[in-house]
Amino acid sequence: MLEALASFAKSAVSIKKVKVVIFQQNMLNDFHTSMKKMEGSNPKKTWFRSTLESIVNYFTPNTEDYLDEEIFELKEDIDPAIFNVCGESKERVKDTVAWLRGLILKEQYEQIIKDDWIKDFGKQELEKLRDLQKKFHVTVSFALHDSKVTVAGLTRDALRMSNEIQTLINDVRDKKSREREAQLYSNLVEWRYHDGTKFIPFDIMMNMELEKAKVQNQQSLTVDIRGVKHTVNMELKSASDGKGNTVKIERVPKNEQSLKLPSHWAPMDSDQVKVIQLNSGCQEYLDVQGQFAKTCQMKIIKIERIQNQHLWLNYQIKKQSIDAKNGTTNNEKQLFHGTAPDKLKTVNHNGFNRSYAGMNAWHTRHTRHTACYGNGTYFAVAANYSAHDTYSKPDGRGYKYMYVAQVITGITCRGQSGLVAPPPKNPSNPTDLFDSLTDNVANPSMTCRHRPPEPQEVLYKVHQKTNHILKRHTDHQLRVKTVYDKSIDDLIPVKRRLVRNKLFPQAISYLEKTFQVRRPSGSILLSRQCINNQYLKRMHDPRRYCHGGCAQQTRCGPVIVPEEHLQQCMMCSDTEWHCGPSGAPDVEGVQDADFVLYVSAMTTDRCRQENIVAYAAYCQLEAEMDRPIAGYANLCPNMISTQPQEFVGMLSTVKHEIIHALGFSAGLFAFYYNDDGRPLTDRNANGLPLFNDSLGVYQWSDKVVRTVSRIWDVRGPNLLRHNVFVLVTPRVTEEVRKHFNCPILEGMELENQGGIGTEMNHWEKRLLENEAMTGSHTQNRVFSRITLALMEDTGWYRANYSMAERLDWGRGKGCHFAMKSCKFWIHKQSEKKQSVSPFCDTLRTNPLKLTCRQDKKAVAICNLQKFNKPLPQEYQYFDHIPGVDPDDLPYYGGAVEIADFCPFTQEFSWHLSGEFQRSSDCTISNNQPAPSRNFGAERYGPESACLEQRSAFVMEQCLRRMSYPDWGSGCYQVRCSSEGLEVWVQDSRHLCTRAGQILTVSVQMNGWLYGGDLICPSCWDFCDTCPPERDPPLDNRTRVTPLDLCSRSSNMVVTLWLLMLNLLPLLAGFFLCVYK
Repeated sequence: MLEALASFAKSAVSIKKVKVVIFQQNMLNDFHTSMKKMEGSNPKKTWFRSTLESIVNYFTPNTEDYLDEEIFELKEDIDPAIFNVCGESKERVKDTVAWLRGLILKEQYEQIIKDDWIKDFGKQELEKLRDLQKKFHVTVSFALHDSKVTVAGLTRDALRMSNEIQTLINDVRDKKSREREAQLYSNLVEWRYHDGTKFIPFDIMMNMELEKAKVQNQQSLTVDIRGVKHTVNMELKSASDGKGNTVKIERVPKNEQSLKLPSHWAPMDSDQVKVIQLNSGCQEYLDVQGQFAKTCQMKIIKIERIQNQHLWLNYQIKKQSIDAKNGTTNNEKQLFHGTAPDKLKTVNHNGFNRSYAGMNAWHTRHTRHTACYGNGTYFAVAANYSAHDTYSKPDGRGYKYMYVAQVITGITCRGQSGLVAPPPKNPSNPTDLFDSLTDNVANPSMTCRHRPPEPQEVLYKVHQKTNHILKRHTDHQLRVKTVYDKSIDDLIPVKRRLVRNKLFPQAISYLEKTFQVRRPSGSILLSRQCINNQYLKRMHDPRRYCHGGCAQQTRCGPVIVPEEHLQQCMMCSDTEWHCGPSGAPDVEGVQDADFVLYVSAMTTDRCRQENIVAYAAYCQLEAEMDRPIAGYANLCPNMISTQPQEFVGMLSTVKHEIIHALGFSAGLFAFYYNDDGRPLTDRNANGLPLFNDSLGVYQWSDKVVRTVSRIWDVRGPNLLRHNVFVLVTPRVTEEVRKHFNCPILEGMELENQGGIGTEMNHWEKRLLENEAMTGSHTQNRVFSRITLALMEDTGWYRANYSMAERLDWGRGKGCHFAMKSCKFWIHKQSEKKQSVSPFCDTLRTNPLKLTCRQDKKAVAICNLQKFNKPLPQEYQYFDHIPGVDPDDLPYYGGAVEIADFCPFTQEFSWHLSGEFQRSSDCTISNNQPAPSRNFGAERYGPESACLEQRSAFVMEQCLRRMSYPDWGSGCYQVRCSSEGLEVWVQDSRHLCTRAGQILTVSVQMNGWLYGGDLICPSCWDFCDTCPPERDPPLDNRTRVTPLDLCSRSSNMVVTLWLLMLNLLPLLAGFFLCVYK
């Protein structure tokens, strides 16, 4: 037919177009092949077939080999359903294909399942999943290292597959629990059968069944011996196969000495586990109650003793082994461990295991195990730590559950993330390991500050309907909408006014002036939380769907989000696969805001258990660029101070916490973007980075944070490797190189100490001591260019650097300061006879030797002190301290652990009966001491600075003379003049013409004469312009008007005249007697 058409077309020149209609679909490919054959080209797919097959291929990826042994997919090539679409025009065909594509996409769902037990999936489980995958026609992606399975396919099939996977997870959990239990039995006893020549041990599972049968007085059970079923007669200790063949069996205890149970236990009878409630008057109850009450004030409902004879016997075996290895019996401690109510039975029967015993330390919390100091089960010294909701999750009645356990700690070392076993004590002997890990060897406590929120506490990829992120234009000031929770209104009036009228308005004002944001064009509507924390995501649908329904309330931290701030509920029913909207439609949301901050003042567990003023975090991230759009800040009511001299510190704390919520958080590092709007860390198919279970956060790339190894000088001739996390984003790197004057610096170190929430979430204290985003508030906090650079490097903000505050700590000190230990710096500076500042090497003694803070704005002391235990070798810096025995040197270091125990001069405060009185900051007028306690004639105020004293000030009043034992520096008014720096002591002016000049002071105050010597600082420390240094004029060197309170006092003159008048009669009598 085609040949005839072609021939006719050639002869009939008036014909412009020939239309051929083919009604039989199976002829379509033949027709197309014939046309291509006539054309002389190879036949290709039709346009519509190519288009439709691309749709099918979109949902059925090509078969490929496993990427590696931990990340792979189960999928199959499914015969595609082919649609041949014919229409009047290409436009009609395209519209139809688009409609078909949309129809298919609407039915595609993806569900992510995370559970620690997925790591234990073996060949049997994977084969089962392969069969189920073929049955349901879904794609199953595995990331075993991340304990994650992703199911994609039609909604109903994906849900059914997810249920099957959950069943497999439960089976694996039960299997592993039984294996662990069997291992415990095998440590105590071994059952064997005789093969005719010798006794052969049963496998550990059968060993457990035999031991259980004995304990429970079971007469017989069936066992497998060399593939043949045998019936065991427990009394005769023999096994027969039913054919008359009998095998002898025996039971061999492995450690008879360990079989003695504690004498105070209740009789076990035939039970392996017993739970005994203690009487509130017995000594055991009182001992536990006393230990608990040291740190936790919660009410004890009841105390139960868990009697598990197999766990006890295994514990004794392990303890004997550790005692023998360490040569001491001081290897165990009584520690606390919080757990959830649904874990109690498992722990009681199987003991502690990181997969089910409770949450680990650091970022913490409900559906994952975070391991800041290594992978294992975590215990706490203090009960209040384990009482946190993170670890002992309340049940429906509000009851919490906590274990106090005997724990074999042995010899400990400081742990770090990712350790699966303790490291060697000595690298040259890799088999001799430490026995356990801790947060702080010198003073283990497991305390924390800012912690990134749990994944289930955060809603990621929250779609904003009308948003359009301007990725290149970022010239809009940040707008923070503050929403006060009703708990703020419950504060006493003075605190409520402080929070509402000063604290947060000033903090928000500073942040809005400092940062610009890539602003969304619409209002903020937050996503709802799901009733069971299970979310479904439809492919190419930006909205999230709740499996089973939306939660009745959505929270941002401890605060309930108002309904008018929430999107309409999107849900999939439990029993059907239908998904769609439910409840009231969307409302306007939060207008004219880039970030919603929910402010509360609740006495939460964190407030009760941690010494903190406030804490904050983000709770929802928008979908386009993962920027936080909502967060919370909770003030601890009892820690809100209304004292004027503490306001600056509280304001700094609030700014600090809000900056965590806006971007400076380890939980957000993996979400940072570059200037082009591209993520710095690769994303999965679901748009999120990989999750790191050991750290408890999404894993960042090395474009954000890298691990760097430093050569670390310590006490003696020793050099160690000191591994640190370094934030390496471009602006931060540029700023720290300029700040330290070190062009080879890789970036800025992050904090590596302090436990949960402090590590990784702050700048390293040793290097940026008083930068406001370090992990503790020691003195004079400033928000420097380095912090502003970090906020720019998130990709979400631009910074106004004129709002940065001057940071003097470490400025211009060079690479030796920035990349070496403080031991190296102190030693090298001392060799050159130069100042070791900002560090110090003067032992803190009583009385105190006072000095000045580095910026000379406060009186300070060197915080070098002695600890109760030797510091880790990594932080032992001193080869010699005057007056200290060389054997005691490992006990000495700086008081601030997170500064790597480096000693530095530190501002301090005075307290009376535990109540704050004043600080040593010279610039705060409220710090002025009472006249009766102003021993150095000091003056505190905005114009004051710290000056060093050459000697203690002496106070004199007639025959009375005294001096204050703590001396060395004080606060005095300073002013800049054309002549140089003026120092005012009371109303007396003294001129400093050069640094180091001695000013002799003598002033009268409060009926006393004060005298002392001050040392002039450099004029350039305080003034923008200064005259050349010169010797002081002669009339200014030593001329001091002598004061004599006794001779100048008018009262004293009157007293002397009265004395003379009284003496006159006596003198007259004396003369008369002599005359006679």
